[in-house]
Amino acid sequence: MEEDRLKFKQLHTLRGRAEEFMRETPSIVDKIPREDIQKLVHELQVYQIELEMQNEELRRLQGELEDSRNKYFDLYDLAPVGYFTFNVKGIIKEVNLTGARLLGIERGRLLQRGISQYVVEAFRDVLYAHRKIVLETKERQSCELKMIRVDGSEFYGLVESVADTDGQGEPVGLRCTITDITQQKEAEEERTKLICELEAKNAEMERFIYTVSHDLRSPLVTIHGFLGMLKEGLKEGNTEQVEDSLNWIGYAAARMTNLLEELLELSRIGRLENSRNAFGLDKVTHEAINLLASLIRERGVEIRVKEGLPTVVGYRTRLVEVMQNLIENGVKYMGDQTQPRIEIGARQDGDETVLYVRDNGIGIEEQYQEKVFGLFEKLNSKSNGSGTGLAIVKRIIEIHGGRLWVESAGPGKGSCFCFTIP
Repeated sequence: MEEDRLKFKQLHTLRGRAEEFMRETPSIVDKIPREDIQKLVHELQVYQIELEMQNEELRRLQGELEDSRNKYFDLYDLAPVGYFTFNVKGIIKEVNLTGARLLGIERGRLLQRGISQYVVEAFRDVLYAHRKIVLETKERQSCELKMIRVDGSEFYGLVESVADTDGQGEPVGLRCTITDITQQKEAEEERTKLICELEAKNAEMERFIYTVSHDLRSPLVTIHGFLGMLKEGLKEGNTEQVEDSLNWIGYAAARMTNLLEELLELSRIGRLENSRNAFGLDKVTHEAINLLASLIRERGVEIRVKEGLPTVVGYRTRLVEVMQNLIENGVKYMGDQTQPRIEIGARQDGDETVLYVRDNGIGIEEQYQEKVFGLFEKLNSKSNGSGTGLAIVKRIIEIHGGRLWVESAGPGKGSCFCFTIP
């Protein structure tokens, strides 16, 4: 376009000089036929008009190209994904505004930097392998990277790349898009977590059904057996046998009632309706101790509550139940300890506050330290209770989002029941 303008200007200059020459040398002009001169002038005028039309068309095309360029850059810069162009070493040559915002840095400061510095170190090998296979195969490839912004925040990026080639088809770099998929990854992780929880609940339900059917069957067998003996005693008029059978039937019925009540209590734990409140665990602990005062005095157990128990947010009534069950468990399993003692306190394990109830009782062997939290599990079959206490404690701690475990060096070394409340 500029070349045509120059030609037009030169033609205009030549025409002016020709007209001036004709004025100054009339004798030469007179020798040229007038018709030829008019024809030449006419051709020059036509040529001038054509050049002006071409200039106008060029100006129109230039405007359209400028509009197209602006639209292209709008689409490029405002796209919902980051567009990047790298050389073979991963140096950023071009990037759109979305890509710059994705990394939290101005576009001008991002150019000529290596993309690897914006990838979490543990994922850099994935980046290098991705780049290598794209350059080698020249085929479209994708990978997921954990990336890091300038401010230190992290996000998951889906990287899709193709090779950038020269005129001979040789790779000179990569062109790629980076999409923030953090929400999708979090949703997938939550889904996986829910599936694992559901599988765990299903397994727990299977164990629960088996245990319930097994433990409820025992009192029914007892009742059924002694009903036969009761009939025989009534036929023979053996009042002593009748009374003994009735006592055993009453005991079995009471045991079944107790089992059903505890199962009902266990099933209610997951359906808490009251809102959570903040309260000090020291008050909860002393409330539980007061509820067990008679048993504690009867067994002669010393209770020590250390200072510094934290304030927690949760269901107060249920956490009183937790402390009551753990303290009662310690009192019941003191064995032959002459100076029975229970200590209640809190310790700091890294960033986590761990609450504990420690006793100096019979202790628990390592192979039973997980089993004690199962439903109807009792280490001592002759002890009172149905074996639901620790199962209830475990369920309550879990609905608070915490963990429960036991630490023990073995028989005669005491036990320390630990739990967390986030």
